Amino acid sequence: DQAIYKITVVTSSNDDSSTDSGVFMKIYGDKDQTKRFQLTTTTENSELLFKQGQTDEFEIELNDVGDINKMNIGHDGKGLRPMWHVETVQIRKGSQIFKFNADQVLDLSIQDIDLLPFVPEKSPSPKPTKSETSRSTSSEDKVNVKETIYKVSVQYGSLQQNFNDDDDDDNTSLYLVIVGVNGKTKRIPLPVNKKDEIEFNTTDVGKISKILLGQDQNEHEIVYHVDNIIIKRENEITTFNIEDAIKQNTELEFTPSPIRQPSITRRSSISSETSTSDVKIK
Repeated sequence: DQAIYKITVVTSSNDDSSTDSGVFMKIYGDKDQTKRFQLTTTTENSELLFKQGQTDEFEIELNDVGDINKMNIGHDGKGLRPMWHVETVQIRKGSQIFKFNADQVLDLSIQDIDLLPFVPEKSPSPKPTKSETSRSTSSEDKVNVKETIYKVSVQYGSLQQNFNDDDDDDNTSLYLVIVGVNGKTKRIPLPVNKKDEIEFNTTDVGKISKILLGQDQNEHEIVYHVDNIIIKRENEITTFNIEDAIKQNTELEFTPSPIRQPSITRRSSISSETSTSDVKIK
């Protein structure tokens, strides 16, 4: 069976978010999956697509995959600007709407990503009669996204420079994205050289499968040396052995791993009793 997919892609309004690369997508469902196809249109020049802050809409007929449970989107790395900051994606199939929150920069190091949808919602039903007008039909009633509290501890390496107390941690360019079985969080700014846990409330991604650790462009040429990261979610503790340097305009992916303890060098010592017993005074 075939189905009509109406796809809406929003490019971030941040600076340097546009791309002139070809953008491709693949849709997965509980019954089937589509081929990898390019997001293009016959009514517009392809060079006018995926511009900063722009919303692009596409309609394509493909095999019916059933209920959509995942999609992959990325670019081919061609063109003069093989970098793209995709904000959100929405797929409408029949009466179902599947929304994907990306907020991801795709470049030559990470050219595509898998995204999981929020809870699908039906198309708006007919307007209620007068007797039903007291019922709330806000979007908050339609989509119930579970949130949870995360506690994050970051251990920086000995090579990390100490910043002055006057530095504004809110302006740090280092960020963290937590990825789980139910999706991923938005970018979480990481204050530098904070010994205490960082606590924040955001979307519950379920069991953590990996993290993305990156640094945006900033006016200071800073390299963050991170040893390890510990994330606490309810009764779940997930550790990541990093031991890597996070440079500007890079984003690295890490899977859970035990934190490696520093090796201890044992020094042999000679007791005072031994030293005096071995020496004879004549």
